[in-house]
Amino acid sequence: VVFENAESVENLIDTDNNYELDTKQVVKHEDKNDKAQTLVVEKPTLPEVKDGTLKTTVTADGVNGSYEKEALVSFENSKDGVDVKDTINYEGLVAGQNYTLTGTLMHVKADGSLEEVATKTTTVTAGENGNGTWQLDFGNQKLQVGEKYVVFESVESVENLIDTNNDYILDAKQIVKHENKDDKAQTLIVETPKSPTTEGNSNKDNSNKNNSNLTKHDNYDQNKKELKLPKTGEGLTNIGFTMLGIIILSIVCFLSLKLKKVRE
Repeated sequence: VVFENAESVENLIDTDNNYELDTKQVVKHEDKNDKAQTLVVEKPTLPEVKDGTLKTTVTADGVNGSYEKEALVSFENSKDGVDVKDTINYEGLVAGQNYTLTGTLMHVKADGSLEEVATKTTTVTAGENGNGTWQLDFGNQKLQVGEKYVVFESVESVENLIDTNNDYILDAKQIVKHENKDDKAQTLIVETPKSPTTEGNSNKDNSNKNNSNLTKHDNYDQNKKELKLPKTGEGLTNIGFTMLGIIILSIVCFLSLKLKKVRE
């Protein structure tokens, strides 16, 4: 509100009626409720900033992760690297505002520790209602066989959007993150190939086993051959010759004895 007053430079009033000017003229207007002399500085319209959320789904060589199962990449497909993309579904951002979107591909080691593999950053704009979808492309990545990887995402507003002190001054940026190493939807795994050595040993063992069985079988057949009786007709010729020889020998012996007696 504006208060006004005016005061004469010279004395203009005779307060004692003695014909001497002894007081200045003073006029004031001081009414705090007078709208005509009142002005109002409007409060700034602050953006409505909610607790935003991010939900991400990783795609590895065309295979999507889900809340039930990680994206599994075959060993054969991983030889030339893995194409990694991430789809980000966001909610609760400030419509029309620009954000810096940062994605980080992390290697989840056997002990649970994390190691950064690749980072991708880009500038994006929130949709009309503060909800929408973005995509982030990590390109082709050389990943280790049998290892687990997870994608972390974060967005940070380019401008300050939050009044932390309630003084109508925007002094902080809106930051939303999604960093959960156990979220299967944002996880990919490179499958371990079947070991050819194991298969070879298995085949070799089976071969040795078959050879062993074959050897036993052959030995058994050989033993059987030694114990075999002749088949029908087999060996009759030999027996006949033997019997014939015995008969001839008997006749010769008989005739010799007969001849000897005659001579005597």
